[in-house]
Amino acid sequence: MGAAVAALFHASGWFESQKLLWEATAIILPAAGASLAGYRAYRGYRPTSLQYAGMAEALAKTAVDIDKITRPEVLTQVLADTLETFNREHQGWRVLVHVHEPSDTI
Repeated sequence: MGAAVAALFHASGWFESQKLLWEATAIILPAAGASLAGYRAYRGYRPTSLQYAGMAEALAKTAVDIDKITRPEVLTQVLADTLETFNREHQGWRVLVHVHEPSDTI
């Protein structure tokens, strides 16, 4: 908003004696706003990336485990453990958006 006001003052020719100030303000304010928006987006991304790093590690372990499976019962157990990992990982999200626990019946 401040950038738009500064751009309007600069474009209108008002305060001709302060032209350099308005030019600088019209350039600096949008750049500062974009920097703050980028930092804000990063602050939202960072905790999520840390949270899902654990999930990536668990999935990599599951991939290694699946490659070693020789019996169907073991595959069933590995997949059940992986599903439990998914459920724990997304539990906070389900609470946040009021999604109920998955069930076998609808």
